[in-house]
Amino acid sequence: MGSWAMSKNVGDVIEVPLPSGGFAYAKLLDAPLVAFYDCFSDFGLQLEEVVQAPTAFKIWVMQDVVRARKWKKIGTTDLTLEDLRELKFFSRDAVSKQLIIHAGHNIQPGTMENCTGLEVAAVWTKPAIEERLEYHRRGEKSPLLSRHSAMLSGD
Repeated sequence: MGSWAMSKNVGDVIEVPLPSGGFAYAKLLDAPLVAFYDCFSDFGLQLEEVVQAPTAFKIWVMQDVVRARKWKKIGTTDLTLEDLRELKFFSRDAVSKQLIIHAGHNIQPGTMENCTGLEVAAVWTKPAIEERLEYHRRGEKSPLLSRHSAMLSGD
């Protein structure tokens, strides 16, 4: 994978402003992978408070989103073993309609069973991330995740 350019690096903890107000938090992993904490605040939190929260999800994020000035670095923390664990993502081939599992630089055929629970292999944009975070903050499932679930069943 890659590295983050500009003034942001692996291990940086980022404050993500939400459209409805308040903030979400994320840790930059090996680009383009970002871990989003299950942590929200109306007024901003200190690094020590954020890193105590569990990880809600890890997704690939467009680098220009991370580079944006609105995503502010609040500090840096070491990567954990969980941060370093290789993740699997899934996709569905547009032509063959076969499920595919992506693990690092490797791909392999997938099944409904071994793709269930995996994130879709997609690089997320700012509006999609914000929508997902807003729904997650309210304890609801994002419509985007519902569409990704439908991709599993081929709908």
